[in-house]
Amino acid sequence: MLLGDTEFCTKARVWMRRMGGNLYTLLPYAVSSWNGFRKNCLSPVTDCDISVGDDGNISYERKWKFDRKSFERRRQKLCNIMKMLKRDGNIGSSVSFDPVTPQTNIVHGYLQISLEQCMEVIDKVETKTGIRILNRVRSCSDESKNGGNCSAFQCRFEWTVGEANVLIDDAQYFLGWQEFSKVIAQMKGNE
Repeated sequence: MLLGDTEFCTKARVWMRRMGGNLYTLLPYAVSSWNGFRKNCLSPVTDCDISVGDDGNISYERKWKFDRKSFERRRQKLCNIMKMLKRDGNIGSSVSFDPVTPQTNIVHGYLQISLEQCMEVIDKVETKTGIRILNRVRSCSDESKNGGNCSAFQCRFEWTVGEANVLIDDAQYFLGWQEFSKVIAQMKGNE
């Protein structure tokens, strides 16, 4: 059941259709999103409203405040990494990022190698450096799930900088992507 005023319900129905679901199918996403927002973007305020009900039970309501720094720290981390990657021409010839300058803590990446080749390169980079640069890579040939403009590429990925990623030194990201582009260049040279 969708609860709220008429304006809220009207907007919510439009967004539910855009997301391709209904309350039952979207509930896990909504709960997960709220939990992530609460954990990562809200900070508890030390004081809270305490009240005593007519029945004598004590209740309290914890107050929260939005912590902009948490989100901004992750976005800035990705921006710094992207600046480093742009300076290296070999990396730029191996991967294309969209947007070029991140607006959030996520970017989409596109590769001109096949999904199988990409997975092989990722494994080689991890074996050599101990750095796994990507986890989930998708084929661009799957048109039904194809997001963004993938026509000139063979595979794609989403790269998100999460809370734990902020702790990794920027140089580690650069080293991983640098090795990734070297292995791709070697593969293309052997073709």
